[in-house]
Parts: sequence; C-alpha cells; structure tokens
Amino acid sequence: MIIRESNMDFKFKKENIFHIEKSGVYQQVGKNVKICEFIVKLKGKILFIEAKTTFSNPQKGTFDKDIQDIYQKILNSLLLYSGILLGRPYKSLEKLPENLNSMKDKKIGLILIIKNHKKEWLISIDEKLNLLFYSIKKVFLIDFFKVLNEEIAEKYGLIHSDQKQ
Repeated sequence: MIIRESNMDFKFKKENIFHIEKSGVYQQVGKNVKICEFIVKLKGKILFIEAKTTFSNPQKGTFDKDIQDIYQKILNSLLLYSGILLGRPYKSLEKLPENLNSMKDKKIGLILIIKNHKKEWLISIDEKLNLLFYSIKKVFLIDFFKVLNEEIAEKYGLIHSDQKQ
C-alpha cells in the first residue's frame, strides 16, 4: 500500500499500516482535531508518522506554532489510537490491521519527517519536540522521538522511492 503525504511516498504492507488520518473514527471526531498521517508497524515497532513539506526556522516567530502543531497532532493520535484499542464507543467502529491491534510489548516511536530539510536544521526541532514530549514518553513508555529529513527517512526504510529501484 502506497500513501502519498507531503510529496513523499510511503510504502508498507496493508496489514502493517493504519491510515488514521483517513479513518472513520477520525472523521467522527472532527477535522478540528489535529492528527498525524498514519501509524505503521515496522521492524517490530509501532511508529506514529507525521510528514511535512516545510518547517519554519527556529529564529522566526512561527517556529513555536509549528512545534505546538506537531505536538498536538502526535498527542491526539496517541490518544485516539489508545481509545480505539480500549474499545471506546466511537460511532464508527474501526477495524485495525491485525499487526496494529495491540501496543503490548512493542516499542513505540514518534517520527516527524520534513521533506528536503537540511540535516543541521533538524537538531533544534528534535530537541524542542523531545523536551515537549518528555512526560508523554514516560507515561506511554515511548522509546524515541526522531525528526528526520527525506534522505534519512529513506535510509530507515520509511520513504519509498521509485528512482532508486
């Protein structure tokens, strides 16, 4: 299954991906609730993925707004996914792929991918988001939060590129 987000292609087996942004539960909750793109099981880990085409400069006024936006999207995604796993009575009953129907005994990662972002620009975003997610990482036993550009994401097997095949 290929998902195109922020001008990047993500390719995963259908049984390993939950396109939470397109789910019935998310449609029910409402568009005013920000959420990440998708959740995927990859190499035994459950990854919450948010993709962006751009991100503001740390010296500009919109940087903190962009950071808060990412924080809200990923936090809401964690909560909504947890609600589905707990069987909350959403009107739209969501059938999760079999490989994503439990978080038990699985490592959890949060990943922001910013297309065409220079490697050195990722550091300040990564530091700020890891600081913001400190307590969430403790409560949910989240193993990592990483900020990647397209090039690094491809090395991790997150981005699908036809040119390299």
